[in-house]
Amino acid sequence: MRVALIAVMAATVEAGKWALAAIPNVEVVTLFCALYGYVFGWMGMAATLIFVWMESMIWGFNTWVIEYIIHWSAVCGFFWLLGRLRVKNRVVLTLVAVLLTIAFGVQSSIIDVLVYMRGGRFYAKTTNFWYRFTVYYMRGIWFYVAEVVTNLVVFPLLFIPMQRLLHKLGDRYDVTVGKRAETPREPADLPPNPPPLYAVAECALDPRQDDSGDHSD
Repeated sequence: MRVALIAVMAATVEAGKWALAAIPNVEVVTLFCALYGYVFGWMGMAATLIFVWMESMIWGFNTWVIEYIIHWSAVCGFFWLLGRLRVKNRVVLTLVAVLLTIAFGVQSSIIDVLVYMRGGRFYAKTTNFWYRFTVYYMRGIWFYVAEVVTNLVVFPLLFIPMQRLLHKLGDRYDVTVGKRAETPREPADLPPNPPPLYAVAECALDPRQDDSGDHSD
């Protein structure tokens, strides 16, 4: 069951990415990775890494694979923690998503400027790093803004309703991470055992239980 769930989650992340591929940097991958980490924990993390692997199979291996592994694992991991802490405040959840999205722009620019790939091997180039980083980051600033605005709109509207739906489905199939187990009641909390039926019948037939008063003539 868990293997099938991980496969479905990875497929929906990939499908969501392709569904909005025609609109630059408008995406639901952040939402899906956050939801799956929040509700399903390690299974969501496994689905996220499978998504990154599928992307590398489609587009080939380069520095962006490092960026994806770091970023999407961070998104899933942070929301996994928020799920365990049972954080349900829309503002907090949206703020975390936005900060992670901003961090992705910085992180990907640093890696793209610092690391390059040639002949199947990675090399580092530190010459004029901050100048090249600034130019590279500012060149893609509007793409990062589009991602931030997308998550500012999507998370307040969709995260909580989708999280509730996924929790219901997960609880039904007993795959939700962090589900609270019911604590058995202590014997002192249990109601007293009812008297056996024969004792009830004897009490009903015993004339000494009659409260009508004196029985003498």
